[in-house]
Amino acid sequence: IATQTHGTKEEVAQLNIAVSNLAKRFSKPTINIGVAGKARQGKSTLLQKISGLSNTEIPTSDELPCTGTKSKIYHSEGTSYARIDFYTKEEFLKEILHSYFEKLNLPKPLIIDEFKRPIPDLVESVFSKDRNLDKAVYEKLKFIHKMFPSFYELLSKPSETVDLQYIPEYVTQSGGRTKYLAVKTANIYTQFPNHDVTGLCLVDL
Repeated sequence: IATQTHGTKEEVAQLNIAVSNLAKRFSKPTINIGVAGKARQGKSTLLQKISGLSNTEIPTSDELPCTGTKSKIYHSEGTSYARIDFYTKEEFLKEILHSYFEKLNLPKPLIIDEFKRPIPDLVESVFSKDRNLDKAVYEKLKFIHKMFPSFYELLSKPSETVDLQYIPEYVTQSGGRTKYLAVKTANIYTQFPNHDVTGLCLVDL
């Protein structure tokens, strides 16, 4: 008997953890569905049809990619509104900036204010196999650096509640807008026209 039950305690413990994780997953109020893809393939149009929102709240464009940050769209029976969550300075430094510097093998800024200094030149000898990608990443980093003064004050700012008409100011990267660079998530609450899908959270990526 001792031989047959050897390890059962550990197996039960692991099973309890798995069941607990499964219970947490299915106890969430929504099923989150991410919508991602290339520009101008109909992501925003799909979200508009499901959520009942318009081109004002989920902007589209025939030009360059329009959406600049992540949006989460929830069904809500009350008045429609949006809650804008901003990156903290620490989050922006570690989650956004450091990924660029690591990709380019450049010395990382240790504090956010160091990013105000000039960006080091890109040394061609440290290019990876995909030189074009490295150059594109470097150009994007230079763009963020150039626009940094315009959105710096939004970092670590408390969440902001806005009417739906103002959402484009926080999520759109066209028209010279830069606030989206500081936005972690735009949470949109509105009443979906089809109640069969009200248990979804639509994530615009």
